[in-house]
Amino acid sequence: MISPRHEEARKVAAIVRQQLKAQGAMGAEDHAVKVLRRLDLGPEACLDLLHYAPGRVIGFHTRTAGGFRPGEKWTVETRDKAALRQSIMYPGERKSVWELVQALRSSKPQSSNRMMPDLWATPKRK
Repeated sequence: MISPRHEEARKVAAIVRQQLKAQGAMGAEDHAVKVLRRLDLGPEACLDLLHYAPGRVIGFHTRTAGGFRPGEKWTVETRDKAALRQSIMYPGERKSVWELVQALRSSKPQSSNRMMPDLWATPKRK
């Protein structure tokens, strides 16, 4: 099925999902899937603490000072609004976003790979 607009695609998907449920080809229970969209931020924006809102995911391409390794994905978990501090989580570890930004400032590119991490966010639903 081809649909030129996202709105139409959602309507078509809902109809197909209803038909598959009616035929028993699909379970009756729906499951939520978290989708991340990459934010195209420049190197300067990656150093701005305001972009590290709770729920965003930070992905690393190269080894970065502060113990961040290639392939790791850290999630921004909390923000202490009084102190303007956020923390990031990786299984078994917790660091502050301030540590991350300081590590990015002190890191030197080790190759032609991008030094700045990718930042992903969950798109807002309409």
